[in-house]
Amino acid sequence: MFMSFDFVYVNTDSLAPMTTVLPPNHTFISSDILDEERRIYLDSLQSETNIRNIPTFIFLVAMAMIGLFGNSLILLIYSGRKKKTSTIVFIQSIAVVDLITNVIVIPLTIYVLFHTWGFNNHGLCKSFLFINLAAASTSAILLLAVATVRYRKVCVPLGWQVTANNAKIISVLIAVFSCLSSIPYTVVHGIQLVETGRPEVRGKECRVDQNYVNTIWPLVVSLVSLVIFLSCCIPLTYMYVRVGITAWRHIYAFDVSQADDAKLPQNTSDDTMDTKDSASDVQTKTDCIELELKDKPNEGLKKDVTSSQQTICVPPARRNLEAIGRKIANHTTRMLITISVVYIITNLTTLILVFIRSLNPEQMLNIGTVADSMYRLFLQIFMLNCASNPFIYCMCDRKFRKECTAFLRKVFCPQCQLKRNCGRNRK
Repeated sequence: MFMSFDFVYVNTDSLAPMTTVLPPNHTFISSDILDEERRIYLDSLQSETNIRNIPTFIFLVAMAMIGLFGNSLILLIYSGRKKKTSTIVFIQSIAVVDLITNVIVIPLTIYVLFHTWGFNNHGLCKSFLFINLAAASTSAILLLAVATVRYRKVCVPLGWQVTANNAKIISVLIAVFSCLSSIPYTVVHGIQLVETGRPEVRGKECRVDQNYVNTIWPLVVSLVSLVIFLSCCIPLTYMYVRVGITAWRHIYAFDVSQADDAKLPQNTSDDTMDTKDSASDVQTKTDCIELELKDKPNEGLKKDVTSSQQTICVPPARRNLEAIGRKIANHTTRMLITISVVYIITNLTTLILVFIRSLNPEQMLNIGTVADSMYRLFLQIFMLNCASNPFIYCMCDRKFRKECTAFLRKVFCPQCQLKRNCGRNRK
């Protein structure tokens, strides 16, 4: 969400002692220099800037290619699943936004960086800033929606839960809200005239619109975007902390119950076990929990009606299934927490760098070429979000990893398309 701040940093050292902003309605025409000389000088400034941006260009191209492949794979894999949950719907929505970033935002960012001193397309500048901010806002709010789903499933399991259809409607509403909230930012930003090292030469860059320079409106829209970002990060952090604490308590309680089961006597001669003894042994190993049931008990649960209270006896097999379910839920929660942490850290890093630049603009002009290149690179570190999610899914979701492997084998291995084992065929 830091995109509300100007991320195009200008530094030409000896070529331009300091970049300053011209007053509104300032004309670009100068009678002291010919247009050809002006163009040559601006090209020289752009060449110097491009050299400093080489690490940034490499990083952006890599993120675009990796994200395009990874997010397309996410959509293909999750679209093929028969059972759609609200979490899967939100993951698909995030993948769509990341694809928009890979296909549209990153190429436009590279174009803007290649035209730092001579950006003349007013409409393209506004379109780039609008899509950039709308995509960032949508991703942040979708992550908040996913955190809410996990919070309710883990901390409020008996309450109302978000269904897959609800998730689809929520995703559309989030996209609409993000687009509407990005309009004021787009109005305020546009082509801005900047001074260079030569007073008679003026440059143009995609930043704050010249009509709104030295007004309060750029600061207002930036603060609004910052408030939206913080209003997503703070509750998101709170809910995942609560989810983590609750999940840890569940794991601890399950470990205690397993330790209690280990103390019970077990019959190791399964082949010669009598039917009655087996039944009594199962009844001995069965955990009984006293509950006040409001609904009918599920099939597979035994109900002891002789007791003064209703007692549910859960067989070991069912407890194993519940343990597996808890394990899968914990993996999913860990995966979503990792995605949210990466998003917050990368955006916060860029926000801090922009803040440092605004506090000490003159000091930033004196840093060396290598330091300036690294600074420009880390200003774009937030683009890591649009390419990192597929790797996180592969590391945390075993089912997704298997489905990806099977899909890639079908695409790149003709033998697997014939439903043959690749290893056996090679032998």
